[in-house]
Amino acid sequence: MTDGQQQGMFSTMYAINSILQLSGARSAGKMAMRESKLEGKRLNLQSLSREADRKEALAKAMATANAASGTRGIAAFEGSPLAVLDRLERDVDKDQERDDFMTGLAKTTSKYRGRTRKAGYQSQGAQSLISSGLQLMESQ
Repeated sequence: MTDGQQQGMFSTMYAINSILQLSGARSAGKMAMRESKLEGKRLNLQSLSREADRKEALAKAMATANAASGTRGIAAFEGSPLAVLDRLERDVDKDQERDDFMTGLAKTTSKYRGRTRKAGYQSQGAQSLISSGLQLMESQ
């Protein structure tokens, strides 16, 4: 094999290696984005679960307060029991608003982390391709 043929094989192997690295970087970037979207869906599901738990607890508290008031001869939802239930309902609403905000914040953070990781992988792939190109130019 002549020096020219060896140089050609070397150049071809470098080019193939660079293309494979770029392809791998793109795949890793896509995977990072999928992971961040999946994390967002998981956070949403957790938020919905917490909301359902809060609403169930509120319904139980209202039923308990109504039953307790009835046994004491107090008409349902009059006076003090109504004030307590109203306060409980407002607290549940505040908790839901806070939870929605924090879930949205966590989802946004996850999305941007995924984008940053994707950009990093793509940058590594492009850098590898450029580096291989420069080495090919130097070897000729």
